[in-house]
Amino acid sequence: MLGNKTLNPHFFEYPSLYYYFMAVVYGIYFIVGFVLGVYKSASEFAVLFVKNPTGIYVVSRVIESLFGVGVVYLTFLIGKKVFNKKVGYLSAFFVAITPNLIDNCHKIKGDMAMLFLSLLFFYFLIRYYYEEKERYLLLSGIILGLSVSTKYLAVGMSVLLPVVCYFVDRR
Repeated sequence: MLGNKTLNPHFFEYPSLYYYFMAVVYGIYFIVGFVLGVYKSASEFAVLFVKNPTGIYVVSRVIESLFGVGVVYLTFLIGKKVFNKKVGYLSAFFVAITPNLIDNCHKIKGDMAMLFLSLLFFYFLIRYYYEEKERYLLLSGIILGLSVSTKYLAVGMSVLLPVVCYFVDRR
């Protein structure tokens, strides 16, 4: 997208939010390299990327890993909120050592971003269930939209919204 100077990603197998987010990250990476004198123009940056894309891959993997750390932390918060601190720590530990999660932290596909946003949606939905503050319901809806905009797979989480609202109204 940055090379074509357009916001059109030119393919739509996945929603575009993650691509836009990573375009911002790569733009910041370019600006930092430009300011530090690593390259003097966008074309020089493109040539460097073709010759040695290591920097882009490292930045992308760091972002995915940060989302992975966020997933572990949100797992802790959810376990603590629903049960207790001990369950939160135990849940976060098991999520942190899950081979699939570790493997996805190495891939630049947006899966960890979707999982992070889905858990953030779930966390705010749980807060709405326990505290009945409408701002948590609003936040959970917005974050669900962002999650689905990252990967379509997150749309399954939308079933939880009416279920939780039903049970909150029945109290």
